[in-house]
Order: sequence, then C-alpha cells, then structure tokens
Amino acid sequence: FFDMPIGNDPIGLILTTLGLALAATSLGTTIGAFAKNSDAAGNIGTLLAFVLMAVGGCLFPVFRAGGLISVISYLTPHAHALTAYMGLMADGETLSAMWPHVAALYGIAVMLFLVSLLGARPRS
Repeated sequence: FFDMPIGNDPIGLILTTLGLALAATSLGTTIGAFAKNSDAAGNIGTLLAFVLMAVGGCLFPVFRAGGLISVISYLTPHAHALTAYMGLMADGETLSAMWPHVAALYGIAVMLFLVSLLGARPRS
C-alpha cells in the first residue's frame, strides 16, 4: 500500500477504522436528529468538525501532551483513533494494547446513536 507500513495487526486497524466510522456516523445522526433543518445541520456539523479536530489532536498532538488538555482530548473520538493508529502503525503495538481506545470509539458510537434516538422525530 504505497510502501506505507501498516504495523503488525491489520485486524486492529480494521476494527479501529470501523469504530471511527461508526462514531462519525453516529455524530452525524445525532446532529441530524436535533437540527431544525439541513442548513442548520451543515453549519453545526462544520463547527463541530473543527472544534473536535482541534481538541482531539488532529492539528497538534494534544493526546501526548499530558495534563488537562490530554484529559479533555480523550472526550473526542479523534484522540482515541489517533492514539490507536499511532500505536498500531508507528509504535508496533497490537490490538491487545490498543483495545481501550478502540472500545472507546465503539462506546462513543453507541452513546451518540442512543442520544440521536432521543431527538428522532417522525417525518411529516
């Protein structure tokens, strides 16, 4: 794959990617459930994307910074995904070492999906 090392645990990468996709989809479902219309959903989604990206460590590695910012970053799926990907691909870790982060992605996905059910309304 473009001569890119993928680490020693392809199953871990697949499970991490699936968990991240489910978390992102659940976030979109939650936004859609509570937004008044599609324009509002788009605006909220864009704002949340930038905030979560910054807080989660996509702009700079806050998940390795330590302290309060690190704790806050782990409230986002971004930090868990980045930590799992770094561990699996760069640090030679396996799923057994990264499972808390992968499990957090699935937990965030389930939590957001359940929240979206609270905001679900019948179509008129």
